[in-house]
Amino acid sequence: MKTLILVRPAAAEKFCPAHDHDRGLSALGRCDARIMAAKLAEIIPDVDAVVCGSAVRAYASAEAYAAQFFKPVEVDERIYSADEKTMLKVVRSLNNIDHTVVLVVHGAVLDSFLTALTGITYESAPKSAVGVVRLPVKKWRNVSFGHAKLETSFSPRQGPARAVRQTKITPYFRFLQWRFAKAQRFEIMMVILISILVIVGIVAIAVIATTRIGGLSGGR
Repeated sequence: MKTLILVRPAAAEKFCPAHDHDRGLSALGRCDARIMAAKLAEIIPDVDAVVCGSAVRAYASAEAYAAQFFKPVEVDERIYSADEKTMLKVVRSLNNIDHTVVLVVHGAVLDSFLTALTGITYESAPKSAVGVVRLPVKKWRNVSFGHAKLETSFSPRQGPARAVRQTKITPYFRFLQWRFAKAQRFEIMMVILISILVIVGIVAIAVIATTRIGGLSGGR
């Protein structure tokens, strides 16, 4: 069993640099991040890793959890502009020795990713929200859409996340899962094919070179 703790970055400063990526946390955001990290520690005493995107507010939020659990912050550049399929790739690439991971994810993709993982649609996660997701797998690479369970969730000024509706997983999520798996199989096949072609090419070059050397020796 793996545990994924999804965290939305805390409130960002209103007056900030021109690029959204460079927005830091407000004073309230810094306070909320520390409170949420401490509250998480009451439920889960230890985590194995803290991962976030490259945005300043995401990193600053992750630092609160890193300080609480005495872990370094790991940055994955894919998270900032990710959709749910990219987030699945991020999760599948986590280090398998880590069983419990804090993952700081931006609001829009957090909602869609949580929906895809659980098959249940939730209301928009507020800033600083924390969701503890249980994944019925032994290895991160086996995580798939539609099989996870949101065990608990909380935020600074709101109660647990409330499900808007529970969806039948079969139509859309099964198809999305199948399409993603098919794409992965295609990528693997292409890598194998290219490897075979490279090996054949190297062997052919070696044979041609040997033949030419033999021809030159015979001519002498």
